[in-house]
Amino acid sequence: MRSGATNYAQRIVLEVDENLWEDEIYFWKNAMGMRVTRVDEVAEKKEEGGGKPKAAFLAFGQETLDADDGAKAGVEIRARGGGGNGAPGVVGTGLAYVSLSVPFGVRVSRIYEAGGELVYGFGYFDCKSPSGYRVRARVAARRDPLEYVAINVRDVQASERYYAKRYGMVSSAALDANPYAPKSPPGSRLLTFGGAF
Repeated sequence: MRSGATNYAQRIVLEVDENLWEDEIYFWKNAMGMRVTRVDEVAEKKEEGGGKPKAAFLAFGQETLDADDGAKAGVEIRARGGGGNGAPGVVGTGLAYVSLSVPFGVRVSRIYEAGGELVYGFGYFDCKSPSGYRVRARVAARRDPLEYVAINVRDVQASERYYAKRYGMVSSAALDANPYAPKSPPGSRLLTFGGAF
């Protein structure tokens, strides 16, 4: 998230097992319709037993606010070392799912072909990426296709205060407008930067 005169969610970062890094990129590209905007070595400490961690950046358009059709939130996929047998890495318990409006359509065949798993598909597509990250996608056109990031927290009120104070976010009741999607857990709150959702 950016903090300052203009607030917006610029990017989410997903860590994946190094053995699944390319599979994860393929999923977001081919099942969700994003495009790779760049691939970098992460300028952080060197992983034990390997090289620098890699990162791929994907988006539906430009992340920058300077572009005419910019301000599209991106997904950064970082490879973490560890080798192993290629089994999915441990997904953080905080992230519940990422919700996307996919402007170009979602196809069940592409979800499976890209190594994903379809959990539910009626009115929207609830699926898992090759690393186990949950994605809730629906076919719709929005200026920024990243609708929201759902996170699990121990204390909703404390988290609400933190995001309001740190980022200037505004809290409201969770939106449950999609009759085909599961309802938000009781006590859930929606935090935005105050604009129309």
